[in-house]
Amino acid sequence: MITLLEARELLHGERMLNLAKLALDSVGLSRQKHNHPAFDSTTLARGASNLFYFNAPMDLASDSGMRYGETSGQRYLVFDERFLIRFKLFDNNFETSNFPTDQARGFVHQTQLTGFPGFDRLHLGYRLDITGLLIKDMFVTLPTGIKGAFNAWMWQVYGDRVGETAEYGTQMQLQFPGQATSPRYAYDDYRQRLA
Repeated sequence: MITLLEARELLHGERMLNLAKLALDSVGLSRQKHNHPAFDSTTLARGASNLFYFNAPMDLASDSGMRYGETSGQRYLVFDERFLIRFKLFDNNFETSNFPTDQARGFVHQTQLTGFPGFDRLHLGYRLDITGLLIKDMFVTLPTGIKGAFNAWMWQVYGDRVGETAEYGTQMQLQFPGQATSPRYAYDDYRQRLA
């Protein structure tokens, strides 16, 4: 499994900056186009996701280590043939909500799925502010799919620091026999570089 330190190294600088900008633009445009009470958070998240994956190949074209992929209706970005990322709306517990299909459960449990690359699977997740219109914070996570301990680690890349609060403290440390303990939380706020 990819560690937090490895993910930060592989998604460094411009790569993370471009992903964060793409996420902010996608959510912002989705909110502008669907600013109506009839659209619930699921519809708005779907719109943001569609924009994210539609624009990713163009917006990230300068990144030779990135490619777009789609398997069984699931879209993702592959980086350096090492891991893939899915863009997701998080709830207050940093968990995603999907209809619990075998594929959705397998994705977050890191089990091998037919047709998917055999890479580690990460989320680029965001939470919305109280208005539901703007991204409050954004994270790269390694999901485990375990309720109440959904992520093995979390790298916050945007927003006010959440730190290892009681809410975050329920995240589990994913460790295999003989594996050294690695950090579970990191904070690098890209807001200043996006301004």
